[in-house]
This record gives sequence, structure tokens and C-alpha cells, in this order.
Amino acid sequence: IICSKGKYGLKLLLSYRPAAPVNVSVTHLRADSATVSWNIPEGETVIGFAVSQQRQDGLMQRFIREVNTTSRACILWDLDEDTDYIIQVQSVGVYGESLASKKIHFRTLKKSEHIQSTMMDQGKHVCWII
Repeated sequence: IICSKGKYGLKLLLSYRPAAPVNVSVTHLRADSATVSWNIPEGETVIGFAVSQQRQDGLMQRFIREVNTTSRACILWDLDEDTDYIIQVQSVGVYGESLASKKIHFRTLKKSEHIQSTMMDQGKHVCWII
């Protein structure tokens, strides 16, 4: 952060921190993993990202930080099935990190739902004859 005095005595506050990521979403939801993706506002210089992941019940928190990348997605792994999570993403710039994105809530699938969704993705149909 840089402060200076302008021509008319006004202080200018310039910040070189990037803007927070936008359009954060969770896709490829499974029982033990999910993919988080986001966009960076136009004109921002970003060298990496940081993802904060926590269980909604507060029992676990993980912080993932990666620099020297242009990636706009991250796979969350080793998640618990049928569990609520909260994530936030930050942009990493040369001079610091952005504010956090809006909180995104999601729930992992049950293992049985994962098997069913995988089979449907592959175009397989299952029926039981009783």
C-alpha cells in the first residue's frame, strides 16, 4: 500500500493487491473429491492462488497455496463423504494476496451416489430383476 499527497492535498491510496476471484464454483462432485474453479477479473496480474477449505462443522481446515501458475482450478481431495464444506479462493499477486472470494458451500456425495453418477456418466444403466 502506498500513500501520497496529491496536488490539492488529497491523500491517494494505491494498492497493488489483486482483486478477489469471481464466479467461484464447485464441479465434478464425488464422495471424496471436488473441483473448484474461478475467474480472475480482467486486467489483474495474478501469479497463483490460495484456497481455504473447511468442514462446516469446524472439525477440519486445509489451506492450499500455489504460485507460479496460471491455473484457475484446483482439485480438492481426501474429502469425507456426505459432508458439508465451505471454500474461499484468493488471488496471489506479486505484492500480496487479494481479499477472499465469497464463501461457497457444497456437500460431498455419498459413496452410493458416486457409483450411480459415474455409471450414468459412462452411459451405463443398471436394473435389478426381483
